[in-house]
Amino acid sequence: MRIVFLSYFLLIFITGQSQLLIGVDTISVLDNNYCLKMPWAGGINAATFSNIDLNYDGKNDIVIYDKLNSSALGAFKCFVNVGNPGQTKYQHAPQLAQKFPLTYNWALLYDYNNDNKADLFCSVTGGIQVYKNIGNASSGLQFVMTYSLLYSNYNPSGAPSISNIYSGPVGLPAISDIDGDGDLDILTFSPSGTTIEFHRNLSAETPSLTPDSMKYELGNPCWGSISEGNCVVTLNYTCSSRPQKETEANKAEGVLHSGACLMAFDRDGDGDKDIILADISCTTIEYMQNDGTATNAFISDTTKLFPSYPNKSSTTQIEFNSFPCTYYMDVDDDNKKELVATPNTFGSENATSVWLYKNTSTTNTLNLQFVKNNFLQDEMIELGQMSRPIIFDANGDGKKDLLVGGGGIYLNGARRPRFYLYENIGTLAQPAFSCTTKDYGNLSSVLNGSIISAFPAPGDIDNDGDIDLFVITNGYVLSWYENTAGAGNPCNFTNYKSNFFNINFPSSDGIPQLFDFDKDNKLDLMVATKNGKIYYYHNVGTSSTPSFSLVTNAFPNIALKGDFFVYGLDGYGSPHFYNEGSTTKLLGGCVTGQLYYFDIPSIATNTCTLIDSTANGIFESTYSTPWYEDINNDGKPDLFVGNAGGGVSFYSSKAPDVGIQENSISTIHTAFIYPNPANNFVNIKSGEEYVVIKEVEVLNILSQQIKKEIVNKNEYQMNINDLPEGIYLVNVKLQANSNQYTITKKLIKR
Repeated sequence: MRIVFLSYFLLIFITGQSQLLIGVDTISVLDNNYCLKMPWAGGINAATFSNIDLNYDGKNDIVIYDKLNSSALGAFKCFVNVGNPGQTKYQHAPQLAQKFPLTYNWALLYDYNNDNKADLFCSVTGGIQVYKNIGNASSGLQFVMTYSLLYSNYNPSGAPSISNIYSGPVGLPAISDIDGDGDLDILTFSPSGTTIEFHRNLSAETPSLTPDSMKYELGNPCWGSISEGNCVVTLNYTCSSRPQKETEANKAEGVLHSGACLMAFDRDGDGDKDIILADISCTTIEYMQNDGTATNAFISDTTKLFPSYPNKSSTTQIEFNSFPCTYYMDVDDDNKKELVATPNTFGSENATSVWLYKNTSTTNTLNLQFVKNNFLQDEMIELGQMSRPIIFDANGDGKKDLLVGGGGIYLNGARRPRFYLYENIGTLAQPAFSCTTKDYGNLSSVLNGSIISAFPAPGDIDNDGDIDLFVITNGYVLSWYENTAGAGNPCNFTNYKSNFFNINFPSSDGIPQLFDFDKDNKLDLMVATKNGKIYYYHNVGTSSTPSFSLVTNAFPNIALKGDFFVYGLDGYGSPHFYNEGSTTKLLGGCVTGQLYYFDIPSIATNTCTLIDSTANGIFESTYSTPWYEDINNDGKPDLFVGNAGGGVSFYSSKAPDVGIQENSISTIHTAFIYPNPANNFVNIKSGEEYVVIKEVEVLNILSQQIKKEIVNKNEYQMNINDLPEGIYLVNVKLQANSNQYTITKKLIKR
């Protein structure tokens, strides 16, 4: 029986005609001459961080749940540890994110039943929901809900008073073994309180309970003898009388704690839990030193200058524009935990929003030293938030380059839009990108300080042979960035014509595209907006002097929106019209991250036909912005998708096995390369026993030969220790009987 080794990249198996012939793939991307390990991972904004063994190989991997924007529904992103102990080396694993349940507001992973598998704690209306990790190495990652809502006895010394453990949608509870008895307890603020409630887990000390049990009682309504409000911690605080449980009447009196993050850890190794607290209204965290015991906490000292403690120096202070939260986890698999800090809200730091502090202590007391402000982000394309990728030849070399604009990078207290240019330094058939500027067109000097977003669209709008840019800023002002270079020359954007056409869009947050809709050889203006509709402005000018007139403010049957009960009325559409033969198609992004796929009639007022509301099953977190164009010169379009996280994803028509069905593989002589990505060795195996591998040639992204080995056998293991990390082409010369032929495979060295 034939064994087909599918590449790691293959996420989507294409068989249906309604799907796009693309699969998850990668292109090498350089930034400052450094080859990014995860260029297409999609960016990170406001994320919670957790450790979990995703592939059950015994190593700590990382899962983040990123809020990404102001909606309640975020996205999971998975990063598999591919390094050795002491290394921070990860590989983005987008297919694993689909294994997690639909989750809102926040998500954290902890092992509650001591089976050495991290379980999922997540936000639900009224409190905390729990999913048990039931996966293993053979079946893969799986979760099943075990507690739809966690409850606690608020009157353990008298008649039981059972109610939900409150944890709001904005903040985070501390989930940890607070009292040192081996099970997970919970610290949380009540919705109308300024003190921390300690909910004790009784599982460990109750013989009749199994390890899967989670039975709670209120251990202390005023844990640590502190209160907190308006970013001020009060020590030696004594709780006044309070209700036995939270009631709707209590909540109606006024929410004093709309959101706070709590993180419990033993900083000084004395057996009790110290706390880092952050409030939604604060820019800094508050470290609280516990000088009590595991069962009787007492906070004796606090500082906003952590992690410098007890020195209290501001040199390494954790501080964000808004709502910093912290996570205590092992990021380099050395059995010592580090500290990660990120903002927990939309509109704060974005491109540099993951601060890593490494524990350099050789004792039980932590010594946290700042390492970087862009952990994981430094290995991916990262433009802050709401990225918009476009493809055009920026330098006139005949190869298509990648330009990314969008919702702005947080700089000096505000969002500032930038255009990042990634020039194509590869070949026509094997593109590779290198970031040549992070302020293309000198956008920073062109736009004033009130501009927070800039979404570009390319096209030769004045028919002079070079590509201009239309730019919508702040979601409603359309400007023309004229290219004065002339045909065949590197683009020269010197003339920024602000609000040149004086078009007032009926809805805000517009994203433009220039597309000849009526096929009159003049580019028309298509704009998708916040209301999920697409506006068509016909170019009624001449070939050299464009002018636009609104034809329709809503293509019939097109509404680029999501679930009303999650996203409300907003759609935040993003258009990409393209021609497929004589027909017009549309890929439409929206707030949900899905891609709508439409057949568009030639008359704009006729009804459009929905082909698929989730093309290829793609969900790019949120605010998907597609660009569908051939980048590898095979005559088939490839897909770039921007998203709310400020990154870009890539799907290729040349992805391994795209369009090949299992029942047809037996008719094709082929070879398999595995594992892929690889580290030290890679196996190369011919598809049939009678097919011999004659030789193997390894090429870099510039098609230069790096390695060539004579094989003359059916199966071969090649040592790739000497190859730098990156993407390679492997030419495998095969011989079947008297016939010889060569197939090419893609290989990633990690």
